[in-house]
Amino acid sequence: MNIIQKRQHLFKEVRDIPYHIATDGEADASCATKSFMLQRRLASLGIGSIFAYGTFSWRQLNLPVDVIDLLPNDEGWHQWLRVFIPETGVWIDLDASWDSGLQEILPIAAWDGLNSTGIAVPIQRRCSDEENALITSSGYKPREVERYMQEFRPFLLSLNKYLVRVRG
Repeated sequence: MNIIQKRQHLFKEVRDIPYHIATDGEADASCATKSFMLQRRLASLGIGSIFAYGTFSWRQLNLPVDVIDLLPNDEGWHQWLRVFIPETGVWIDLDASWDSGLQEILPIAAWDGLNSTGIAVPIQRRCSDEENALITSSGYKPREVERYMQEFRPFLLSLNKYLVRVRG
């Protein structure tokens, strides 16, 4: 297996962990957790990366009305990786959020090991490099994220159940 194939393999391993936002202390497999996991795995291959953040609208995703109706507001936060590709000297977006079991409803990323996968959700506001660094340095669960998780809990529970049904 060459280095590009190793990158692709690591990406698929993380991507295909079933997406799930922890609400009750169970294992989390959200965009944030998956980006942390992918960053560690890519680092083992000598590939550098940083976290990137942005806002999106949950209503722009292909979700049922009964799930969307539980939203207290429409804004969501998303996390993915900016990865430095040594062969090209370019930073790319790499997002392993949605698992392949969700291909009927969400765009599933594939990675060729060199180029951007794009971002899993339509980003409304992309944070600057300075904002990304500040968010990253503030810790994994800043107060705002905790408040968001509490406020959005009914929606997140419903979303998780829906995603399980989609996977069959």
